[in-house]
Amino acid sequence: MATTLPYLYIVRLNVENEAKEKITDWSNRWHMPDLLEVGFWGCTRYRCLEGEPEYLHLYEISGPE
Repeated sequence: MATTLPYLYIVRLNVENEAKEKITDWSNRWHMPDLLEVGFWGCTRYRCLEGEPEYLHLYEISGPE
């Protein structure tokens, strides 16, 4: 039985200090749940402890379309 592996869509970004709380709240409450609802396989946000960019969002999708 063949296993279908996801495509990875990666977004790297920095956020202005004054916007971090709003962006985190939006991402947790709406952005990530909405993406899962429309068919994204998974989404994860990482924060870098050293260097830049500070954030990396990793999205698992079924294909490039």
